[in-house]
Amino acid sequence: RQVRKGKGDLAHKLVEVLNLQNLMSSKEVRMSLAMAGMRGNSVLTYYIASRVVGGAVGFIGTLIFISLMKEFAYPEFMKFVFSGLGGVVGFFLPKILISNKVQNRQEQMTASFPDALDLLLICVESGLGIEMAFSKVTEEIMENHPILASEIGLTSAELAFLGDRRQAYENFALRTGMDVAKSLSTTLIQSEQYGTPVGTALKVLAQEKRDERMSAAEKK
Repeated sequence: RQVRKGKGDLAHKLVEVLNLQNLMSSKEVRMSLAMAGMRGNSVLTYYIASRVVGGAVGFIGTLIFISLMKEFAYPEFMKFVFSGLGGVVGFFLPKILISNKVQNRQEQMTASFPDALDLLLICVESGLGIEMAFSKVTEEIMENHPILASEIGLTSAELAFLGDRRQAYENFALRTGMDVAKSLSTTLIQSEQYGTPVGTALKVLAQEKRDERMSAAEKK
């Protein structure tokens, strides 16, 4: 029922009328929205529609504003040039906002990642499996680090329901888009592939990230 209802709203109709369905399959756009914490087909539709509407509003709004000016020191055709620039700004504004949101999320997750790694290491060394360790870390950091907790919690769910654990780790790295997440993903994948102890690998990685955080603090 929700799917049928969603296809009838204004955003979906706009995408269909302008034949923008090919953008719906863009992997780059989907990953940008995922890293911003915005997931689902409806979100992608609204994002595409917002860029189209933003461009139209920017063009029309700039043209109206210039037309209402008492004095315009440029030739008449420049009105359309400035309006076109306004349309370009309106078209790219949603993308800029998404990029800023991605950057803010990554900064917050990077700051809290060393603590999460320490907790994950404690859980693994205490005898918990990696799925339970991810779940426990999610519970412990939810209050202070909700963004990272949501991503780890989603990974915990994927580990439980996906048949391929490697895919769950890779999805975590792709969703966050952070180097530290990629390092954790690679560490866990290699640990399972070659049979090395997870605790030992996590201990090395956790120490590296603590050192990096201290270096960043000293630099700041």
